[in-house]
Amino acid sequence: SPASAALRDGRATVREFLKDGSLRMVNADEADAVLDVTITGLAMEPLRYSRDHATETTEFRLLLVADVVMKVRETGRETARKGLSGKSTFDPAGDMSSAKRRAIPTAAQDLANEIVEAVVEAW
Repeated sequence: SPASAALRDGRATVREFLKDGSLRMVNADEADAVLDVTITGLAMEPLRYSRDHATETTEFRLLLVADVVMKVRETGRETARKGLSGKSTFDPAGDMSSAKRRAIPTAAQDLANEIVEAVVEAW
């Protein structure tokens, strides 16, 4: 799915960890902890409606929902688990599918921010 593809390589999350600087990124075999992120949902919420047509939505919020688990690498013991979401907004004008697809990278970046915040807090 486009949502999974947005996070599959983890670049947005890695960039956020590097920007934050609180934790050092290393290969999995050297790490104290490993982070597992599973996309569990993609949802849309109407935010704004047309003044002329009360049933026509003119802006949506896209939510990219994930289950985030931090584990001790050596034992596999879970140290933290949290449901998080990344958000973005989009205008559905034109092709709804294309508009939604364009909103996913922004939601993925927001989710990456949320993941780093949660991990730094838990650590």
